[in-house]
Amino acid sequence: KKAREKKGEEEEEEWKKELARMKKEEDKDRRKRYADREKMHRGKKNIPREFISKANELSERGDQAKQLGNMAGSEKLFKESLKLNPDHGLTLLRYALMLERSRRFQDATREYEKALDAGSPALINRERLVAQNNLGLMYKEQMGRHDKAEVVWKDAIDDMERAGVKNFHFPYKNLGQMFEKNSRTREAIPLFAKTAFIKRDDGLRMYGDLLLPYVYQDEDDVIAWRERFKANVRRLTKQRLLIGNPIDMDGVPQYYLSYHGRNDAKINARIARGFRKMAPSVNFVAPHTRSYTPPPP
Repeated sequence: KKAREKKGEEEEEEWKKELARMKKEEDKDRRKRYADREKMHRGKKNIPREFISKANELSERGDQAKQLGNMAGSEKLFKESLKLNPDHGLTLLRYALMLERSRRFQDATREYEKALDAGSPALINRERLVAQNNLGLMYKEQMGRHDKAEVVWKDAIDDMERAGVKNFHFPYKNLGQMFEKNSRTREAIPLFAKTAFIKRDDGLRMYGDLLLPYVYQDEDDVIAWRERFKANVRRLTKQRLLIGNPIDMDGVPQYYLSYHGRNDAKINARIARGFRKMAPSVNFVAPHTRSYTPPPP
């Protein structure tokens, strides 16, 4: 057991070093991309004030048309606006949202990319985060480009933390879910924890704390994850957590215990008892069934 614990500690230390190295490279790449973007806009000519005013008016009208469901009219107005001010970030974002709503995902992806590259004016914090989050979803769900989705969601998280934005959880959760499905469980766990903290969501907190990988390196790896799982079950069932509506939960990660080939009846029973305390609504019994007596055979 001591040898297994020592091996686990060494692997954890190696993983932390690798994670730090990856983050350093990502930060370097991000700085270069952002610097290139700023450099690209420096040489552009200023747009006349009257053009900007008219473009803004057309953009507002295009957004109103979109809200009313007039997608063709909305697109026409956005295109007219962008002729006058091609780099207007908010107009490009509004146009992308309209295209996504119309299920024109390839076109939406292009406009989200333009919105993030725009510099006249650049998107402000929350608008930028919406563009980054949605572009990540386009990459992941419509193009299958998880590598691109990872970059844009990590950009969003870095931008959020630098700007002090504390109430936008989507990039954390989306990146965490993608990592989970790609068997990058260790990287997913802190992202779920951050999402749960932002949303004040005890159900998601429980999900992240009980998360298990789909694939393991060896028997020692299985044992280490099981020990983590059991320790977290003991800790969670002693805390006063509240899950308002269990239907809104992302799932039940203990399902993957079945892949271990062990008898987990006791641990599952403990989870069930804890869950009944955390989610009182699951204890509901319809009044008309309480006194029900089944008919004799």
